[in-house]
Amino acid sequence: MPILKLVNDAAVFAAVAAALGILVGVVLMCVSKSARTVAVLAVVTVTAGVAAVVGLASTAHASGCGRRLTLQVDGVPAAACGATVADAFGATVARSYLFSGLTLTGQVLTSSGGPTAGAPISVVAAALDGSAPTIVAAGHTNAGGRYRFRVPRGPSRLLTVENLDGGSLMVRELVAPNVGLWVHAHTAARLVLGGRVLTDSSANPTVVLQDLTPDGWETFGVTAPSAWGGYRYGYRSDAGTVGDRFQFRATTMPTGAWQTGVSGVREATVRP
Repeated sequence: MPILKLVNDAAVFAAVAAALGILVGVVLMCVSKSARTVAVLAVVTVTAGVAAVVGLASTAHASGCGRRLTLQVDGVPAAACGATVADAFGATVARSYLFSGLTLTGQVLTSSGGPTAGAPISVVAAALDGSAPTIVAAGHTNAGGRYRFRVPRGPSRLLTVENLDGGSLMVRELVAPNVGLWVHAHTAARLVLGGRVLTDSSANPTVVLQDLTPDGWETFGVTAPSAWGGYRYGYRSDAGTVGDRFQFRATTMPTGAWQTGVSGVREATVRP
């Protein structure tokens, strides 16, 4: 995969990246912390009108990394201090809620490449719906300068691994609800559909019920799940559909915290 080297001069970086044809915007945020300046650069590309973060890096000093910080997400390299990873999958992880817990591992090294033992490390989660950031894990590196954290399940969020001397690295996680669906066919062409939306919130996203037509999936009902995620929807089919067999699915509307969730496909025959 191509690797863009982070240079000290932001203007030079912009010129190089623009020449490669991949730089659309560079966001520079400076935060004062213990008389040091933490600069975070985010390289953004746009494909089909959708912005995707493809690489993030940070430095503890304006002149470069005092220590080297690396990050892997479930064993996949995500980013390293002093470089950006030009790989959208490496910087953005998409999961369903049940599998949204992540294992973050990495290492803090000195500028000469030796391990930094006992370095403080924390993981901050900022939900993409604008909720206040929270610390979800914290600890210190071992004798080899390595760290390992298990981040609990949660909504779509930006996870930041922070070390005062090694800088900070980020990975964006996009999370969709798990959606269950069942369909019961009753007499007089009546259908009852129900299921559950699994999230960690009582404000569950709206459920959209669809059936498969020759033109694709068509919406025939919308319902709001309860605080625990359960939903139920009654529908009377046309008399002319008696004896016909249909395929159904349930999806959820996207929100700031949740991507679109999709259930498995269920089938039912309309009864007279």
